[in-house]
Amino acid sequence: MCVLQQARTALLLAALLAALLAFGTSVVGADVLPTPRPSGALVVSLEGVVAVETPLGTHDSISLWAGVGTVRDARDGAHATGGEVALEWRTYNRPRAFLGPSFGAYVGLGLFGGDDHDTHVTATPGFKITLASAIAGLPLLLEPYLGVSYPIIRELDQDRWALPELPAVTLGLRLVGRKLRAEDRRRDAHD
Repeated sequence: MCVLQQARTALLLAALLAALLAFGTSVVGADVLPTPRPSGALVVSLEGVVAVETPLGTHDSISLWAGVGTVRDARDGAHATGGEVALEWRTYNRPRAFLGPSFGAYVGLGLFGGDDHDTHVTATPGFKITLASAIAGLPLLLEPYLGVSYPIIRELDQDRWALPELPAVTLGLRLVGRKLRAEDRRRDAHD
């Protein structure tokens, strides 16, 4: 990764961390996990996932990922933490790199608890714009993203459904452990 890309990644990370601190530091969250009271407001997300990404062509890939995350609603401070799994299609700007800017569509499942002390299951379709940057020498990616999703929530403790009035807009940061094929490692080393 060149110095300019590393500087850009560091600036994006610093800006996202500043935004997270502005909304409070007790908990922040993941795009498949909504807050317990979906409101259609801006949601801030922080997550760690592992992913298996398979190229479908020179620009496209399909990724199966799973992990944990935490979310905070920027408007009312509601937060949730839990596990998630999703299937995501991505199209990248640069051919065969599978790094840099991408547009994705995903569907995921989550199990989480929030500040309402209830347990929730969610099915979430969504779209996101991601900037994937490799962390030198490691099979890790840093991915700041902007997403739009519509979480369909089942509140298990109260045996009821909860649907947001509007889709959620998520500003997030993911640390991704990605399974790389041998040729992908060689390409990533040259970026």
